[in-house]
Amino acid sequence: MRPRSRRIALVSAVVLIAAGAIWYFIGRAAADSGPLAASGTIEVTEINISSELGGRVSQVNVREGDVVKAGDVLVQLDATLLKTQRAQAAAALAAASANYRLLKDGPATPQGAAQIAKAELELLQAQQALDDLVSNADTARAAAELEVANAKQAVYDAERHLNSVQYPDLGDYEKVFSDTLDRLNIALSNGTINDIGPMGTGLQAARDAVDAAHDRLGDVQTAEASCQNCDPDRLAKAQDNYNGALNNLQTLELQLNIAQTNNAQTVRNAQDAVKDAEDSLNAAKAGPNARQLAIAKASVNVSQARLDHASKQLDEVKDGPDPDLLAAAQARVVAAQAALRAAKIGASQAQLDAAQAQVEMAQAALDALDAQIAKLTLTAPANAVVLSRSIEPGEVVSPGASLLVIGDLNSLTITVYVPEDRYGAISLGQPTKVSVDSFPGETFIATVTHIADKAEFTPRNVQTASGRKTTVIAVKLSIDNSVGKLKPGMPADVKFGS
Repeated sequence: MRPRSRRIALVSAVVLIAAGAIWYFIGRAAADSGPLAASGTIEVTEINISSELGGRVSQVNVREGDVVKAGDVLVQLDATLLKTQRAQAAAALAAASANYRLLKDGPATPQGAAQIAKAELELLQAQQALDDLVSNADTARAAAELEVANAKQAVYDAERHLNSVQYPDLGDYEKVFSDTLDRLNIALSNGTINDIGPMGTGLQAARDAVDAAHDRLGDVQTAEASCQNCDPDRLAKAQDNYNGALNNLQTLELQLNIAQTNNAQTVRNAQDAVKDAEDSLNAAKAGPNARQLAIAKASVNVSQARLDHASKQLDEVKDGPDPDLLAAAQARVVAAQAALRAAKIGASQAQLDAAQAQVEMAQAALDALDAQIAKLTLTAPANAVVLSRSIEPGEVVSPGASLLVIGDLNSLTITVYVPEDRYGAISLGQPTKVSVDSFPGETFIATVTHIADKAEFTPRNVQTASGRKTTVIAVKLSIDNSVGKLKPGMPADVKFGS
């Protein structure tokens, strides 16, 4: 290339570079002085739904992503126990109110007359109880003396039994064993005698009588068959004689069977008695075991405790009625007399005030339970979307535990970052315009609610390398979502100024 051509090319390049620089600085100045815009993501104000009271969850009416309205029931906790307590509190309030009305109405009303009659009946019953207590003192003393006597006998018997366990008399056991052997031999002899004795002889005679009656019946039947003018009653009589002999035989056989059964049972019983007597004799020869000795000693201790208690009871009643019971009966009479006087006179102002206080206390208790029951129903505080759910029906939750997280759809925000050298154009309360991709051509109004106190480095989601080298100011805006079109998570552009 010729030197002149090279000079022309160099000059052209310098001109182009200068023109580009002039264009860049003019364009940047225009951008810096133009309308301020920024981008961000729409966020929602999160609300944690929790219960002031613990309990078991009975219902969860929403799922994640559901849109709810203010006042919708989200979670219901089991209120069975509180409702039962409320029923008790309501009954207490009704009783307190009735008592106040009764005191206020006084004796002149039908209620007052009924109160007087009730007090008179109570006085009559209290006086009767006192009279019975005094008149029954002798009966109580006799019963206590009898119990002492019975307890002494029980101690005596228990001590004898303990002595017999500790020092058994072998002679007594041997005599008992010998006696049971004798009874067994007698039972065996009696059984043999009954089997072959008079009862057996009578049974054979009855069998012979049946055979004779049967033969006679056969003869009569044969004769009747060949005789045209014979006595018709003769056959009936022969049949009756045969039936009577047969019944007698069956009765004797039954009696003999019963006798044999009884004899066999008697023999078995006698054999069992011999076995028991032999076991007792052998045990006596071996000496008492630890268990028998412990039981016998325990029986003595129990009997002695019974005697001590009976003696104490006798000491309490031998001089008249029980002092504690007598004092209680006398106090009941005095209280009944005072109640009757009060019913006839009417309630004092102090009594009315006390009754009114009881009504107020009962009402306060009922109101407190109503408030607690109401707190078991968790409702949505605003129009919102359910962001998360961490509870299922049947689970038990603690007070203050987070059950749901909802987002307030009426309180949407967006945070954007503006260059540090441009935040002077922004002020609190400044209205702005917001646009989203879902509604092209449509703008929404937002208001600046917070401007950061200090600059920060640009967050990593800024798109250009040159932008990440600068510092920015965070600006938070509140978006008007009265039409309900905007949703959390939507990317949005914010334009400040006109």
